[in-house]
Amino acid sequence: VKSILETLRRSGHIDAADTLIEALARHITLTLTYHLNMEAIVAAGLSSKLQIHHTVYQIMCLICPFLGEHRQAMEQLMNAYYDDVLKRTPR
Repeated sequence: VKSILETLRRSGHIDAADTLIEALARHITLTLTYHLNMEAIVAAGLSSKLQIHHTVYQIMCLICPFLGEHRQAMEQLMNAYYDDVLKRTPR
């Protein structure tokens, strides 16, 4: 996760200092681990595909604040995509 974030930073897609990259990588790892397990318990009635989409959405929410001028566009894209997934994916 950290190397992906560092690549995003080098390519100019996110703006975050080394300490923030480290913290964000740990937070994403924690969120992935916790959220997937939580979804299996709390949202047991949802399809696994929908649970994964929900987890990816949560991870992207963590990254958005570091997108600078692209933050609003990414949030709009994420919300539109997630709304579409909710409509199309069997629960």
